This record gives sequence, C-alpha cells and structure tokens, in this order.
Amino acid sequence: MDRNAYFDQKVFIARSGEALNKVDGVQGFDANWSVPSTPVAINGYGFMEDAIEGTLEGSVTIDKIVTSQQNIFSPLFDATLSGTLAYGSSGLFDRNFIFSNAYISSYTSACTVNEVATENVSINCYGGIMGSGNTGLCAFEGDTVFVAQAGNISLSISNPNDAADRIDLTDAIQSYNIEATINRRVIEAGIGSNFIQPMSNFLIEYPIPLKTSVDLLVTQYESPLLMDLVCGPEEKNISIILRDCSRAIDIRSFNIGESKLSSYSSSSAIGDNLSVSLEFIKNITGIADLTTIIQ
Repeated sequence: MDRNAYFDQKVFIARSGEALNKVDGVQGFDANWSVPSTPVAINGYGFMEDAIEGTLEGSVTIDKIVTSQQNIFSPLFDATLSGTLAYGSSGLFDRNFIFSNAYISSYTSACTVNEVATENVSINCYGGIMGSGNTGLCAFEGDTVFVAQAGNISLSISNPNDAADRIDLTDAIQSYNIEATINRRVIEAGIGSNFIQPMSNFLIEYPIPLKTSVDLLVTQYESPLLMDLVCGPEEKNISIILRDCSRAIDIRSFNIGESKLSSYSSSSAIGDNLSVSLEFIKNITGIADLTTIIQ
C-alpha cells in the first residue's frame, strides 16, 4: 500500500508568477474548499439544478517551526500567492495539491519555555485553482537551517520618546505570542460574471490589529497606573529577537513601534516567582508595514 507520510511531503509558496520556494520546518498543512450552492426548484417541474450562489473560496493553513532558511511569509502579506503541497510515496513527490489566487489572512508566531518558536499562516483562496495539478518552477534552498528555540530569545520594551526608559530582558521571558489578522472584503462581480473566474477585487478592512502578548518573571518591569492609561495610553517600542543556539545569528526579529499597552495581569503564589502578563496592540493602516515589522 502506498503511503504519504510527513517525509513524503514538501510545501512550496511564492508570489504568483514567480518560482515557488520550499518552506522549511513545516509541521502541518491543512486545506479545504467548498462550493456554495442552492437547489433550485420550479413550480410544476420540481427540482431543476444546483445553482452556485457565491464566491468560490478555499483555505490553506501552514504551521511551521521558525527557521533561518528565509523570512518566507513577511514579503507576501500584500501579494497574490500560489503554492503547492508536493507528495508521493517513497519520496517521489510526483503528486501535487496546488492553490492559487490566494492571500494571507492571518499570521501568528509564538514560543513558550521548553519549546521551539513557531509560525502559522492562514491563507484564503478566491476562485483560483485548488486541487491536484501541475506546479510551476520550484526553487530549493541549500543553506544551513537554524532553529529558534526558547533560551535564545531576547525582549526589549522601550519608551519611543525617552531612550533611557528601556528594559532589556532575556532570562525573564516565559512566552510570547504575536498575531495579525487581515480581513478582506470581496467586491462581488455583477450578475453577468462567471463564478469560475478568480476574484481579483478586494478591500482590506483597516486597521489591521497587531496583537503582542508576553509573559515575564518580574525583575525590572513596573506596572503603570490604570487611570493614567485612560487619558494617555502607554505606547512602547517592542523588540523580540530570536537567535540560534550560539546567539550569533538572528533568525527572526519583530520590531513593533508605538504599540499600546491594552492589558496587564500579575500572579504570585507560595513557591512561585511573581509573574506578569502584558498585552499590546498596534493598529496598522498599511499592509506593507507588516513586512517591515517581521524581519
């Protein structure tokens, strides 16, 4: 019996029309699509046919470990994408599940103590090819790949208006989570359009919320006063850097300027260190800004 285990699969992605790049560190690839249809019945005849009643859409989710191969998702936030899952028994990779006319709808990166850092993207496909087919040109990366893991992560929280007001933390970081959600509204074509054709007109619903949460052991951080935040929200520049084991190579960095503190909670119990959870939000009004934030 043929099998298609994880070592028989490779994932590729790129801007539409460009050579597909292999995605290293993939932990999961999920895809689905559906046909929105309604049965049509006519008086005196009964059921006639199923009528398509909306945009043909599908979705793809890619989970991966953060690696130094390349910052593969960051340049693609404002792009139309194509990609494929290549698979086949015995490592032949002679079959493909392809997708096109696709756009990134969400991005998440996270890491917790004793774990490796991860990335996740959700991708929406609008009316493009989705299913088995032939891929275009694929490019393979031959560079050494480093993996980011807890213990090699640094965090700095600074005041954008006061360079001296800065905290640099390494050992105190317990976890981080960064999440961006991009909502697109499809501009439906007229009644004379063909639903088979890919959708190409969208409106990005701004702002794009970029949420950052960090859990810390309390060392230097001090909570602001809640009432002070009502009239003057506290804005911080947040920098999270992921390095390799030698701490000599930067694998990924997140530089989020003027992010507002939106939530604070602390916890302490006998036998435990005092810890604090902070949540920040930055409302982005230009999708290209995500490319400069995630490096």
